[in-house]
Amino acid sequence: MKLLDRKIVIAYLPLINKFGVSRVARGVQKSTATNQGFTQVFLSGKSLSSRATKNETWNQRRENYLKRHLKGGKRTPLYNLDGSPSRYHLSLIAWAFSPDPKGLKRYIKSQNLNNTLFNKYLG
Repeated sequence: MKLLDRKIVIAYLPLINKFGVSRVARGVQKSTATNQGFTQVFLSGKSLSSRATKNETWNQRRENYLKRHLKGGKRTPLYNLDGSPSRYHLSLIAWAFSPDPKGLKRYIKSQNLNNTLFNKYLG
């Protein structure tokens, strides 16, 4: 599944943090399987082909996460009534994915989301 642009993920980190979404992916809460969270690795620029666990790369871990969550979230709305991304959508964004990247870009522009201090939202 296509990766979101890093700038999009960075722009949404304050919202992801505000709603307490993807704490393990951001490294705020310790993972039982990996030393870092996916969002940390993705934003650091580290290769997603590197090992996340003994048997899995970060790319594989991401694909598995997304398959599980997209399968179960087919009826879950991507956006709230006010046009902001839902908690479900924010969790996908933390894993650098969205079924609607154009909608995310529109929301960034409409809300003037500008986040440059992204490390404060990571563990």
